[in-house]
Amino acid sequence: MPVHIPDDPSRLLVAGDTHGNCLHWEDVLLPAAQEHQVGGIVQLGDFGYWPLTGEGRDYLAWLSSELDNSDSWIVFVDGNHEDHEALRKLPTRPDGFVEVTDRILWAPRGHRWTWQGVRFLALGGAYSIDRRDRKLDSGRWGWFKEEVITPEQAKRAIAGGPADVLLTHDAPAGALPTLAGMLTRYDPYTLQSARQVQEVGEATKPKLLLHGHWHQFQQVTLPGQETEVVGLSMDGTEQSWLVLDLPGLQSTHTPMT
Repeated sequence: MPVHIPDDPSRLLVAGDTHGNCLHWEDVLLPAAQEHQVGGIVQLGDFGYWPLTGEGRDYLAWLSSELDNSDSWIVFVDGNHEDHEALRKLPTRPDGFVEVTDRILWAPRGHRWTWQGVRFLALGGAYSIDRRDRKLDSGRWGWFKEEVITPEQAKRAIAGGPADVLLTHDAPAGALPTLAGMLTRYDPYTLQSARQVQEVGEATKPKLLLHGHWHQFQQVTLPGQETEVVGLSMDGTEQSWLVLDLPGLQSTHTPMT
């Protein structure tokens, strides 16, 4: 049974890409979580899971200790910059989360759960736009075949029916930030990833879609439906987090634009 993650948190801190950056957690995210008295933290991918490197192990140990001290926890969806092979070797708990540490859980693609009557759906993954500068399966600075969302994963996510909050790493194709829109003109793989998110969003019709990946804050409505899309920026920026109240899905802190 989960010990450190409550059944029904009423307030969450939602964080964009953290990239294993301890300073960002120490200086920004953990103080914000304490100030706003959140029940826990949801992180939107590129969390920084690299357990086969010394730096990655130090990051997990330090962050777990800080979470112990603050009696808090993290649920994250996977980004493209994680060790996907190592993630998939971890055991799945009875509640469907995968335990990285007793304070840090991964929500696999297609996993669903409910807090305060709000239906959450996780869909991590994205195409590495800097893949040409990386090596296949080469650790922290590599890329993994499993980073992209597959059609099968999208279908499994859709099969569960409607959701209220869709947690993704990539943005949907219908609401790509400015940088992403420029890239998709010459990068079909980037567009394919965003289309998978779009497909799941259109089918599950969430009230709120939260994503990271593009290191750019945005707040728009998905064309053709009433889904609010909020993209959070990355570590080292002021637009990297917000506070979300449940069950009304009201943000009590929205980054300055």
